Amino acid sequence: AGLPKADPTAHACAGRFLARYAWDARGGGSAASVTPQGRKLFEERLAEAERRLTAAWDLDAGCAAAATDLVTVCTGLGRGRDEMETWFRRAVAADPARPEAFDRKLNYLQPKWHGSADDLRAFGREVAKVGAWETALPLYALQAVRDAAPGGRAPRDAYFKSAEVWDEVGPVLEELRKRYPKSPHAASAYLYFAWQGDRNPAEALAYARAQTLPLRVGLFFG
Repeated sequence: AGLPKADPTAHACAGRFLARYAWDARGGGSAASVTPQGRKLFEERLAEAERRLTAAWDLDAGCAAAATDLVTVCTGLGRGRDEMETWFRRAVAADPARPEAFDRKLNYLQPKWHGSADDLRAFGREVAKVGAWETALPLYALQAVRDAAPGGRAPRDAYFKSAEVWDEVGPVLEELRKRYPKSPHAASAYLYFAWQGDRNPAEALAYARAQTLPLRVGLFFG
C-alpha cells in the first residue's frame, strides 16, 4: 500500500502468487486428473495473474519478473507460440542472465503442453549457443535434449546413442567439465549422458569421482 502507483512491484508479486496459486488448484497430475472445480480455479487465477502481470509490465517495460511469469501464464492458458515468444524475448532482453525465463519456455515446449520433441531440441541448440557458462543455462540446454527423448526402451536407447544427439550434448558437457571440475550438477549431467549414450566412460567416471556431494543420476537438474 505504501508503494508509489508507478511502482510495478505490487502487480508483479501478486501476479506471481496467483500463477502459483493457480497450479495449486490444478494439481501436478495429467489433464485427466484435474477436477472441474480445479480447472475452473486454475483458469480464473491465471486470468487474474495475467491481468496483474500485464499491469506490471505496462508500468515498467523492463520488469523481467513480470515477463517471465507471463510465459507461465501462456502455458497454463494455452496462449499461442507467438505470444509466448514475445514475453520470453522481453524477459531475456530485460535480464539476459535470468535462467528462469528459459525454464518457463522449456516447460511450454514440452509435448504435454504446447510443443514437441523437435521444438525442445531446437530450443536446446538455441540455449547452447548463448553460452553464459556462469549461469544454469547450459544445463537447460542439456535438459531440453533429455526431455525430447522418445518413449519405449528401444527408441530411447537409439536416441541417446545416436551421433546426432552426442554432437549436441558432447561439446556442452566437455565445456562444463573443463570449467567446473567440482560441480555435482555438471558431473551428474555428464554421467547421465555418458551412461545413456554409452560414451566416454573414463571421463564420466573421473568427473563423478572428483565430486564430494551425492550425484542424482537421471535427475541431474532436480
